[in-house]
Amino acid sequence: MLEHLPKLLAAGFYIFKIEGLYETAAYRFEIGKVYRDALDLAASGKEFKVGGGWADTLRRHSREGLCNGYYF
Repeated sequence: MLEHLPKLLAAGFYIFKIEGLYETAAYRFEIGKVYRDALDLAASGKEFKVGGGWADTLRRHSREGLCNGYYF
């Protein structure tokens, strides 16, 4: 969902939950950092594009692959 953050913010969404209850501390830290950095950039008004190794971090922690089908 990283690529959709600017549109979600523009639509008025400001609270996001990342499920991590049964995940490792490394998962919670690394995924939380990716989304914190991405949200900061999306909210800054600067050009937004997924980068900085964010997608690699998400893939590394994904057991079942990535999709955004549940959102749309």
